[in-house]
Amino acid sequence: MKYLLAASLFFLSAVSVDAFNPIITEVSRPYEVVTIKEDAGRIQEYLGELEGSPVMYEITSDEPFVLQAHVRQRYRAGTEPVEFSLIAIRQNERGGGVTEIQRQRPELADWQRRKDSLLGLVLWESPGLSSAVEPGTYRVEISTPDNTGKYLLSFGTEPVRDGYFKTLTGIARTQQFFGFSFLRLLSSSYVYYPIGIILGLFVTQRVWSYRRLLSKK
Repeated sequence: MKYLLAASLFFLSAVSVDAFNPIITEVSRPYEVVTIKEDAGRIQEYLGELEGSPVMYEITSDEPFVLQAHVRQRYRAGTEPVEFSLIAIRQNERGGGVTEIQRQRPELADWQRRKDSLLGLVLWESPGLSSAVEPGTYRVEISTPDNTGKYLLSFGTEPVRDGYFKTLTGIARTQQFFGFSFLRLLSSSYVYYPIGIILGLFVTQRVWSYRRLLSKK
């Protein structure tokens, strides 16, 4: 059994999967800008909480890209989603100031309840915003009427590959951020599928060993 487990862990460590490694947003003062350092087009996630003021994310690109963002939040039975809204603006290169690109303020009916098998959670998901933009510096502001609430904000359209255990750590971080215990990890497809495979291999190995033993009698 220990060899089977070791082989399974080695296999999982070598597997490359779609990355999910959200960053927890940390701001020390109201309206502080959070700089996104990855390529503008790549999918990246940020966990955050509004505490009395909006949060602003800044993206800079030397190439045209699709500025895309949408919000997810924890679903609670019997309650309505928090009314998060997004505003995308462009920093003007000449004359200063900003230009609004797109505004997304979903109505309560626009939020969709979705089961995320990766996270093992039921979440509210907003329609989001999407706009093809030219090179430059852009900011996306997230807010609510009273600027309170926890969120998972996703940017980008291009998938990124990463290691299995790094993604698993990101899943656990998200579940904990939304108030779930470590045991919730068992509800993630990234956990119960490998466990099922390992158990299946173990049963197969035991059956094969038993038949081999019988054949020697």
